[in-house]
Amino acid sequence: MIRTLNTKARSMMWDVNVPKKFWLEAIRTAYYLHRRSPTSSLSRNRSPYEALYGTTPQIGHLRRFGCHAYKHIPPAQRSKKKFGNRSSVCMMLGYVHNTTKVWRLWDFNSGKTRCAIVCSSVVFQEEENAHTNQQKIEAIEFLDNGDRSLLNGIHEMNETDQSNHL
Repeated sequence: MIRTLNTKARSMMWDVNVPKKFWLEAIRTAYYLHRRSPTSSLSRNRSPYEALYGTTPQIGHLRRFGCHAYKHIPPAQRSKKKFGNRSSVCMMLGYVHNTTKVWRLWDFNSGKTRCAIVCSSVVFQEEENAHTNQQKIEAIEFLDNGDRSLLNGIHEMNETDQSNHL
């Protein structure tokens, strides 16, 4: 089981090119997905979830690990009431046990103490890798005088890192 979960987590992390600090979240997500995946070791190719609870698990809430997620900021928590941000850019990390409406997210805009949060009001953009794009956004913010050579170096570094990630 440990090998299976490690393989799934490694595949998810490699797909979106996230750093090793997200390893625990990837393992947690792999475990969640494994419990909902059919297996030949159970009769009639049932999932472990189905064998335990007697019902077929819902899978409509599943999202791509590491994709962009935009969490809604309630009006009371907005810094600028009228023209402030109404959502915050996050990265999808996983799921909360036995729910289909709540996800674990990594909030990039939570200051210096970036942390995992649990949120239910989320819009996903699964086509984009959140972590890779966030690195590029941060690099652009630090560039002086429109010098884009650093950004090109980061893009090349990401491609090399992804090929050496496994």
